[in-house]
Amino acid sequence: MTQVFSKWLLLAEYAVNKEYIAKNLCVNKEKPKLKCHGKCQLMKKMAEDTENSNSGSENGMAKSSLPEVLPFDDFCNIQLIAPSTESIVHNSLYILKAYTAPIPSVFHPPLG
Repeated sequence: MTQVFSKWLLLAEYAVNKEYIAKNLCVNKEKPKLKCHGKCQLMKKMAEDTENSNSGSENGMAKSSLPEVLPFDDFCNIQLIAPSTESIVHNSLYILKAYTAPIPSVFHPPLG
């Protein structure tokens, strides 16, 4: 799983420690015209990571530390929960109620 994110982790580590890497670890710190700023160390670590992932893989597929098949006991311990049979109460202003006719004594056109 870490092999999947290893490139991103290296980039994040470089971004966080960019000043330290540029000052102390950069091979080209004496040559400011190259504007390396520690990218040489980043490329070196990425090459090492690629080499490590290639040496630890079979047929181009990385080995996983997860078991290929989960034990049967794990499947037997799963609890299934049935859906509730209680009626659902909707608290919404948009639920339409039964129609009632307007009261004619209150709602009428203006007189004269």
